Amino acid sequence: MAMKALLIVTLAVQSAGSDSWVDRGEANAAVAKKFLERYTSLSSTNLEEYAPLLADKVTWVVNPNGIPDSSFSMIGAWRQVITANAEAYSWMAFSPASLKAGSFGSDHLVAINKDSNGKTILGTSTFRIEASSGKGAAQDGVEGTETVFKVFVQLDFNDDHRIQAVTLELDSGIAHYLRRRSISVSQEALADKPELISDKAWTWCMNGAAACFFTLFGLACGLVYKKNIGAVKQPMLLG
Repeated sequence: MAMKALLIVTLAVQSAGSDSWVDRGEANAAVAKKFLERYTSLSSTNLEEYAPLLADKVTWVVNPNGIPDSSFSMIGAWRQVITANAEAYSWMAFSPASLKAGSFGSDHLVAINKDSNGKTILGTSTFRIEASSGKGAAQDGVEGTETVFKVFVQLDFNDDHRIQAVTLELDSGIAHYLRRRSISVSQEALADKPELISDKAWTWCMNGAAACFFTLFGLACGLVYKKNIGAVKQPMLLG
């Protein structure tokens, strides 16, 4: 009888522990899905909307094991992170299909990592991106470069159900292709407008000439000053 009572107590404790990580994981999974939907939405431009989802400082990592031109990481407030990430991946643009759908991501799936006691959520999203034409707007993509690919996501949470770390992993080959196509189109645009290159070359030439002039002028003044001052004998002030 005593053994049976002990077994019942043990099972109750285990059940309570199981419910704890499940409840925590389910709460975090709901936040994770909301974050992915908001992050990939083209209509969600108000960064204040992320406040309930994120910690004050976020560790942001893209392709930690990828090739250098597809990897990026930083720690900071969300506004800093999203701005720096946009600059790092300025060679990516939203495809017409993404603009029409109002989002560059879809099919967001999330799962609880039991080993993390419910504090890590794993997920996948389907991204639809194309190479940027280099015109400075996210909508100015290069026709024919639209690529659809899976992104694997890991979201780590603090005890307040807020995301404190985001890791995104995508195919480095796809990222490298989009970047090279963007660079190629930008170079072709310059080749089609040689006056842009000429203007830049003329500006560099004029700046260099001005710097050279002022440097020589300063040296000449220094020599004249030294020669004139050296010729004057100063009276001794003491002794």
